[in-house]
Amino acid sequence: MKVFLFLFLVFSFIPNEAYLSIGGVRFEAYRILLIFYFFAAVGDLAREKMQFFEKMLFCYCLWCSLSFMYIYGVGGIQTSLIQFLEMYMVYFMGRMYTLRAGWYGLIKFLKIIGAFFILMIPLAVYESQTGNRITHSVVGAIFGNYAASFAGYNYFRMGVFRSSVIFAHPILYSVIAFSMLLPVLYVFKGGRRNIYLFSYVVAGFTAMTSAGFLMLIVQLGFVVLEKISLKISLFKRIFYFLVFAFLVYLEVFSNRGALKFLIMSISLDPVTAFTRYIQWDQAWDDIIDNPFFGIGFEEWSRPSWLGYSIDSYWLLAMVNNGLVSIVFLSAFWVGMVRNVYTMYKMTNDFVYYIFFAVVMSLIFAAFTVDLFDRAQTLTYLYFGIISGLITNQKKLKLQEGSDGDRIR
Repeated sequence: MKVFLFLFLVFSFIPNEAYLSIGGVRFEAYRILLIFYFFAAVGDLAREKMQFFEKMLFCYCLWCSLSFMYIYGVGGIQTSLIQFLEMYMVYFMGRMYTLRAGWYGLIKFLKIIGAFFILMIPLAVYESQTGNRITHSVVGAIFGNYAASFAGYNYFRMGVFRSSVIFAHPILYSVIAFSMLLPVLYVFKGGRRNIYLFSYVVAGFTAMTSAGFLMLIVQLGFVVLEKISLKISLFKRIFYFLVFAFLVYLEVFSNRGALKFLIMSISLDPVTAFTRYIQWDQAWDDIIDNPFFGIGFEEWSRPSWLGYSIDSYWLLAMVNNGLVSIVFLSAFWVGMVRNVYTMYKMTNDFVYYIFFAVVMSLIFAAFTVDLFDRAQTLTYLYFGIISGLITNQKKLKLQEGSDGDRIR
């Protein structure tokens, strides 16, 4: 299975212009690999006992399948299968890898991701200074698929053109980078760690997206909060109370409300922030009118000047597949948070708390960014890697009465 994981990571770092369209279906290398992996993993899928929150991810994919087939009939099967492969099967691949390999598997995963980000450093810097999306244009030319060679001045922010390198959008580049930064800081030591950290910092400052910086702020906030709480036991409760009181104050006394205030405050671009707020405000009409199955990929209600895309992962899930789908999806993400935090409390190993902070930061970021393309697949692979490690360590502790095989 480690061969599948390695190839999947390699194929994930090939720009999405590398595809063949056959019968209206977009075939990319990683999707073809996932099809082969599904058949190779059928035995594991049947035998493996998944936790409740993991089953919720399967239920989410199943509900989305029902939703797409309700809206599009037989035509919804293709979308359903792609979603199942890119969410559940990717998660399962990561889980099975570290379930068997333990800490070694996690470290290997972080090394491979780090190596790709190091290779992207010169490309990111070049793109940030010229606006030339060289990786996309070259790969597009090879496969005969269109790719804009120049990002455009809309992507010029704070003195740089926002780099995406191999990702479909700069936001995705920064989101993946900042989800790896703190784990690398705590898992590795010496020169290797510094090189990895540098590659993630370059990604953040060349992509220049508020979602990425928000993730880092949230992660550091949770880390500082936990460090202080270890010394002052009541500090965490007091902090949460003050945050809650502040949000209530904003909702009651601010003319913008808590949500609008926060969105406008954390964004590097106030226009983009306002657009995202309007998306939340307008899309609720379609959600309320179609609470069970959503509207799929149909046009949603909005002003004529507002674009079609929805930038929130959570909002898009509700629009596409209804309120029931977000119940299943939220159950998975909340279960993921609980799984990691419980492991931290069991072991007192701060690396697990770092993973907790990363998952929490992704939850916050997903309010302002849609985890599409490589960001979705790599995120669920990452979650599978973490879950498999936790299950592996729990089994070792039960079998040997030890604290696991902690390796750095």
